[in-house]
This record gives sequence, structure tokens and C-alpha cells, in this order.
Amino acid sequence: MQKPTEGTARWFEVARRQCVDHLRALLSIRMAHDYMNVILGNFENCHPLVASGLHSASVIAYGRPFTPTKTKIGKVAYNIAALKRVEGFDRQLHAHLLEIRNRLIAHADYDVLLSTMYLQTIGDEKLPVRAGLNVKTVYGISSRALGERYQNHFRVCLSSIEKTLDQEFRELAVHAKKYPAVFQATTNLPEAVQEWTSV
Repeated sequence: MQKPTEGTARWFEVARRQCVDHLRALLSIRMAHDYMNVILGNFENCHPLVASGLHSASVIAYGRPFTPTKTKIGKVAYNIAALKRVEGFDRQLHAHLLEIRNRLIAHADYDVLLSTMYLQTIGDEKLPVRAGLNVKTVYGISSRALGERYQNHFRVCLSSIEKTLDQEFRELAVHAKKYPAVFQATTNLPEAVQEWTSV
């Protein structure tokens, strides 16, 4: 995609959207980090149901920015290209988190955790006396080391996105000063004016 011409309405539209995308990704990954932090802080004593719920919430929050979503401009997902170049970005874990989010936690693909059915019989005639079905699901995280790997990966992502957001927001501010008329004409927020009176 060709970069819009500096100082145009299109430039400001793209710059604002990128800042919002970074901020939304930052919020989601911060939530993933915080959920995992609670698990790790209480790893030995955390009730399995609580740990399972927090693990699922962490994986879903992490995957949110990277999962395509419908918008008025089409399907969009957070651009991961810059993150992949950051030292410490765990590509294998990133792929794993998205896979378990898409195939086990947010959705249940039958071919991942196969269910089994059994029939118990008696006698030579094999008379059925009991039938059963075993269904599997993800039940939290059993390894502290894996939880710590999640945390390290989340921290790398957070740091990188924060730097990118700061840089792009500063660039937006510079352009707003340089092209104030275009900036004001393209903003979708009304100017807030508050009057103060001295006492």
C-alpha cells in the first residue's frame, strides 16, 4: 500500500487509525499479561477453575489484535510485521497462542482433542449395559515455565508496541502543528473548551 501524501486528509486518517490500532493491541496484550500475572502469582494455590479461566482469558486477549475483524474498510488485523523483527519476539509461541485460541479456546475443532465413545457389554451375547462419551477440553496451564514464557513474550510485545505508538503519535502531533487546518477538518472529535474562573 502506497503511503498517503503528507499533509492530506488521507494521511491524517491513516495516521490516526494506526495509533488507534497500536493502542487497542496494547490494551489487549496488557490484559493477557495481567491475567497470566495472576496465575503465576498464585501458581501453587490457584484453584484449577480460576487458573483455567484466566488462561483462556489470557489467550483470547492476546489473540484479539491478530484476529481479522470486519470494519467499514474491510477485514483488518494488527500488522505483526514489525513485531516479528523485534529481538525476543517468540514466533513459535505466537503461532501456538493463535492456534489454541482459534482451535481450542474460542472455538472447538473436533479434530484437535478427539472425543471417544465407548460401550460396555456383558455376556457372550454382548448385551449393552453402559454407554459413555469422553469429551476433552483445555484446562488451564500446568507448567510454570510455560506461563513465564508467555509473560516474557507479552513483555516484548508490549515494549515494542509502546515504542511504535509513542513514535507515531509524536509524528501525528508534529503534522497536526504543521497542517492545523487539515488536522482540524479531519478530526472526528469536537474540540473541548472549558472555561475557568478565578476565585
